[in-house]
Amino acid sequence: MAEVDEEGTPVRGQSFLTQQSQNVRYNVIADGVAQTGGADRSHFVVLVIQTIMQLPPGLAAIFIVLMGQDTCDESPLTAWALIYGMTLGLSVSVGWTMYRSPAESQTRQWAETIRKPLDNFCLVLLILGQIWVQSAPECADTSPVIFTLCFWLVVQGFCYLLLPCIVIILMLPFLCFCLPCVIRLLARFAGTELSGRTGASKEMIAKLSKKTFHADLFTGESDPQCSICLCSYEEGQDVRILPCDGRHHFHQDCIDEWLIVNATCPICRAKVVDNDNIEEENNMV
Repeated sequence: MAEVDEEGTPVRGQSFLTQQSQNVRYNVIADGVAQTGGADRSHFVVLVIQTIMQLPPGLAAIFIVLMGQDTCDESPLTAWALIYGMTLGLSVSVGWTMYRSPAESQTRQWAETIRKPLDNFCLVLLILGQIWVQSAPECADTSPVIFTLCFWLVVQGFCYLLLPCIVIILMLPFLCFCLPCVIRLLARFAGTELSGRTGASKEMIAKLSKKTFHADLFTGESDPQCSICLCSYEEGQDVRILPCDGRHHFHQDCIDEWLIVNATCPICRAKVVDNDNIEEENNMV
């Protein structure tokens, strides 16, 4: 537990603030991976990305196999490309069916039932395709069209599978130098959905206490800073001191955006808003 003064405000040094900022960025990365990996497949943006990455390759595979005369007799790549292309198209169709169908409809329930088995089947096909492409180099000479098609289908499949990790890697520079931008993007991208799972509503966040910064607010810190934006506090700015054991403090604007994504302290991960209160408020809406 952090040392506090008579007013209950934390007393910390500059080196500890540096450690805090590292913890915040690590926690945002961890939450970003978790939220991306567990994102709702019926979300509009996710469906658009899936459609762009899977539908054109799937249609191309079906068209090339059905219309082309190029086949590889030494390997089942031709049949694999046709089945894999049809599976990609079916997967996109299931996703849009879930998005457009009412939650209680039989169509939505049917789509939810087959989605996971379909995803698992697509993954198995992808692994088999990689094995067959690697074990059939002779097809590159006898059936260059089919071999090239299967090669790029495998590449596309793994790119889509690893897309959450790729996004996180691309976000690393922003996480280091512009963390508020990343948090704001997360809050805008899926704020409503996340507030029903891990985040808090704006009404609940507004109930948290805040203080106006002045020179004597955080004694013992030569340069009090917000661990999210790494900017020093200025006189008159609104600061939130969270009700966690460490009494961690941030700019009001910075921490409010984070709490929409995750209702915990970004440093120590303590709950700032009780999950029971979140569920109760969501049920009242």
